[in-house]
Parts: sequence; structure tokens; C-alpha cells
Amino acid sequence: MTDDEDFKTEQQNKPFEKNTNLSISDEIRKLKSLKDDGLITNDEFLSQKEKLLNN
Repeated sequence: MTDDEDFKTEQQNKPFEKNTNLSISDEIRKLKSLKDDGLITNDEFLSQKEKLLNN
């Protein structure tokens, strides 16, 4: 198995991880949009925001 194949296999075996391509501020903006659209509550928004800021 090549190194590239090893890497792909390793990535496939990992559990779902947060998209690391987005900055924390991008994630918060996304959450704010969900809150503004009524898809999450203010409590959910604040909880997720706190998790992002404490990482």
C-alpha cells in the first residue's frame, strides 16, 4: 500500500470531524444565520458559540 493509500484509508476510518477549513468566525456566522432563520434556538446558538470559542 502506498503512503497516499494509507492516508486515504486513515481518513476514511476517522469519525466525522468539524470542517477545519472554516474559521471560528465563519462557523459563528453560520450559526447566527441558522438562528436568524429560526432553525436553531438562541440557547443552541449560544451553546455552540461557546464550544467554538473554548476550543
